[in-house]
Amino acid sequence: MATPPAQPILIADDDADLREVLSAALQVEGFRTFTVSRGDAVAEAVATQRPSLLLLDLGLPAVPGLEVLKQLRRSGDLPIIIISGRDEQVDKVLGLELGADDYVTKPIHPRELVARIRNVLRRGRDRCPEPITDLGSLYVDCSSREVFVGGAEVELTAKEFDLLAFLVDHPRQVFSRQQLLEQVWGDTEYRDPATVTEHMRRLRLKIEVEDGAAGSAAGHRYVTTVRGVGYRFDAPARV
Repeated sequence: MATPPAQPILIADDDADLREVLSAALQVEGFRTFTVSRGDAVAEAVATQRPSLLLLDLGLPAVPGLEVLKQLRRSGDLPIIIISGRDEQVDKVLGLELGADDYVTKPIHPRELVARIRNVLRRGRDRCPEPITDLGSLYVDCSSREVFVGGAEVELTAKEFDLLAFLVDHPRQVFSRQQLLEQVWGDTEYRDPATVTEHMRRLRLKIEVEDGAAGSAAGHRYVTTVRGVGYRFDAPARV
């Protein structure tokens, strides 16, 4: 049986020593790596090398990491893990809000990073229960990964879409944050359950339809917080 090709990982960091250390650690684990040192080189590297995942430093010269993240999210859903020396909560939240799949604070422990990479790569992009799910004002097309609310398309990050697809597949079931980490993110060892809280908050802002909102006569609140337990997806009867 032929050996599957090594998955390529792009490392974008201005620290040459760190790039070398991470490259060596990932190659030992069977990945193929290539690197860039400037923010303005990331987009071209992504287009030409087609990596399976990007490790993105926030402190890149020329174009800052957060701006690189925004640019990439406008054009696709490449898995992205931020690697940063910034340990401020605001930076972590902003990175997630802009669409990062994970956030790792320096100094980086190679074993932890490899675990996080594998978990992100295992995420269920084919998780969708049905090709198309029509829930009245909410319309989910899993083949194109598009979501429409009240007839208008809404842009979700890759992980927001995965979370919504899982919830749509399990209406009226209550899930704790820990369970959602296991089912949607695929890991719990290194991840804070607050990750689920933040992604759920952003998802709600995008899909909840208020009464009287354009495109919806009655409105609908899809995600219910079950106090002390977790979250429940309350969907109307499928069309």
